[in-house]
Amino acid sequence: MKKLIFLIIAVAGILAISGCGKEKVYTVTFDANGGTGEMKEQIFVKNVAQPLISNAFIYELKSFSDWNTVPDGSGVMYSDAQEITINNDITLYAQWEQSVFKITFDANGGTGSMSPISINRGEGKALPENAFTRSGYIFYGWATSANGEVAYSNKASIKDVSEDLTLYALWTKPEGGRQAVDLGLPSGLKWASCNVGANNPEEYGDIFRWGETEPMGTYSTYIYYDNSTHSFTKYTGSNGDGLTTLEASDDAATANWGAGWRMPTAEEVSELLTKCHWESGLFNGENGYVVVGSNGKSIFLPAKTFSSGEWGGYYWTSTLCDGNSSSAGDLVFVSWPYPRYFSSLRERSDGDAVRAVCN
Repeated sequence: MKKLIFLIIAVAGILAISGCGKEKVYTVTFDANGGTGEMKEQIFVKNVAQPLISNAFIYELKSFSDWNTVPDGSGVMYSDAQEITINNDITLYAQWEQSVFKITFDANGGTGSMSPISINRGEGKALPENAFTRSGYIFYGWATSANGEVAYSNKASIKDVSEDLTLYALWTKPEGGRQAVDLGLPSGLKWASCNVGANNPEEYGDIFRWGETEPMGTYSTYIYYDNSTHSFTKYTGSNGDGLTTLEASDDAATANWGAGWRMPTAEEVSELLTKCHWESGLFNGENGYVVVGSNGKSIFLPAKTFSSGEWGGYYWTSTLCDGNSSSAGDLVFVSWPYPRYFSSLRERSDGDAVRAVCN
């Protein structure tokens, strides 16, 4: 009897010892969730942390983002190769995000065709030049909706795209004839729809020396320069007569179009540059810049073509150059990607176009 009892106790002890040395294990199964490839199951010991196997699945035009316990990503998320512990068998579903996006172009009332382009996630890319046209209108940018505001200029760089995108061409019809155009500027200033000496927005008009009221070539020499003394006789600034802005009698806009019209000051040109959208392009076959105000109205500033085939525009202000009475302020667009104002680029005896303003 004693031997039987001893045998029972020994067997029980052996079973107890063998049971204590066995750890519980669980399985992680990986699901491609629409992707392709193979990944073996991963074994985990209960309460023992270890990193997940790195993702080996692929999905055309998509990139792996993370793992999730639910296919649609609404469950528990784990990053790739994250160290975890588990207490039950689980299946992890690969989560994917689109890595290549398509940008489509819509003529939005224009005609022509443009092929879509593709862009990778995180990539920066230049948009192609606009190829659409619209009779009587000029293109001035791309919007993300048919009636939206400018999101990208022509040939602008685009980046941080996170979805397929359609860009809509924006069109404007510059005001014609000779009229005052309200561009919604903070100052309330209105700009003429065409140059002095022109009848239509695309015409460059007459060329004037600064301070002369007749087109260049009318006078044999610059009227406010004395060749015998090699000095200016009027508008000599702080070191002379104190005049730094054209008087009405010397303003080509006032002289040719009448009271109420005048040449813009340097500050007013700066307002036009900073408070409106500028876009270069062709209007009625002529190169120049369309200037679109915050209210959607626009004017067109034409350029002249040089013998080299390049084009550019020079427009006088009524402001004398500070500290250099031989020059006056100038709005310029030539050989640069955008217009700018220069305070001392042009000699007063040079010829520029005039775009009038009124209050």
